[in-house]
Amino acid sequence: MMKIFRSKKKTPPPSSQPHVSKSELEQSFYSRAAGEVPLDDAYRSTATRQTQRTSRHSPGRRRETSNRASNRAIFWLLFRTAAIVVSLAVGFFALKWGLNKIDEPTTEEQLLAESVPAIENIKPTIVSSTNPSLPAELTVTPTTLEKQIQHWDASARDFRSAETFYRRGIDEDAVQKLGQILNVMPNHRTSLKMLMDIYIQRELFAEAVPLCIRLLEQEGSQPELQLTLLTTLQKSGQTGSALTLATHLLNNQPNHLTILSIAAEGHLQMGDTNAALPLFEKIISLDPQHTNALKACGEIYYSKGDYARATTHFTELIQQDPKLSHFAFLASCYAQQTNAGQCILTLGQAANRYSPAEVGSVLQDPVFNSIRETIDFRAFTDRMVGINNRKALEELNKREVESEQADAEASVLPKQPNLRTPKIRDPAQR
Repeated sequence: MMKIFRSKKKTPPPSSQPHVSKSELEQSFYSRAAGEVPLDDAYRSTATRQTQRTSRHSPGRRRETSNRASNRAIFWLLFRTAAIVVSLAVGFFALKWGLNKIDEPTTEEQLLAESVPAIENIKPTIVSSTNPSLPAELTVTPTTLEKQIQHWDASARDFRSAETFYRRGIDEDAVQKLGQILNVMPNHRTSLKMLMDIYIQRELFAEAVPLCIRLLEQEGSQPELQLTLLTTLQKSGQTGSALTLATHLLNNQPNHLTILSIAAEGHLQMGDTNAALPLFEKIISLDPQHTNALKACGEIYYSKGDYARATTHFTELIQQDPKLSHFAFLASCYAQQTNAGQCILTLGQAANRYSPAEVGSVLQDPVFNSIRETIDFRAFTDRMVGINNRKALEELNKREVESEQADAEASVLPKQPNLRTPKIRDPAQR
């Protein structure tokens, strides 16, 4: 039974090639000449089959390509470039045309411009701020109201244009637009304020004054606006008006330095030194380093003959503002007090800051005649201008003194008749 169910060994099929032993293969291999038969042919029956595969990126399978573009691709590239350039040019001209179309006045604006006189220069003709007398009963019809609404809309557009011009620094166009608005709406507050600012920036102070007054009429007592009006009046040369306004403002702001300065300078320009002096003294009490007040007080005291107080103010002044004119004023104060030592000391301080020639020009002032003959002053003059120049200077001053005395005597003595002077012939004419 075991023999029945036992599987029989499957014998391999007989090879179609004759069986060759290993020794015969070796003999046949070594008996052949080199290069006659490949080495793998000897082991073809026993070696495994190898499959040669080529890489996908190997040179054998790589397709030959060229980077040169075709004529069609070049044509389409040039066509697209030309289309982009043409579209940009067309868009630019279309945008320019649209902006010009926007800037053109509409029919409503043309009607408004015809009803309003054109403004040709930078100074618009502004309607007087006085309100006309209105009737007791003001009737409003739809037609008049429609026209007024058109005026309001046109004024709003003009103000936007003026604001744009003002921000860009185009003041002439901005003033024209603002003038059109104010001719239609004289109390337009923002237009008045912008036009006033333009005039002040361009130093047209006389034109800015009425605009500031009209703003004060609308807004009442505004301290900043009142101060603007005060400074504008002063800079425009309207001294009397500035003094009147400064005197009024001092009632509410007695310690305001700007108002005090304008009021004091106004009194000084009007020739009232007695009213200006206490105001300058008050400024110095509030601000001891106020150079204008120190100089004004020193000059007023010098003109009054109070050289001691003038010396005090000019001594403080040269500490704050050491100008040559201030040194000369202080030296003249000492010269009027015949204090040659302090005078020379002051001029020596000036010589440390300025050249001898500049200090020498100060020494020519006749105010130093009272101390010119002293030894110290002569020595100082010799150092500054030299001995010869000092002698010439003394001689010149002596002649001036003699001429002044002669004029004084001539004013006292009666007039002498004019004598005829003989004519002397020129020797060349003989």
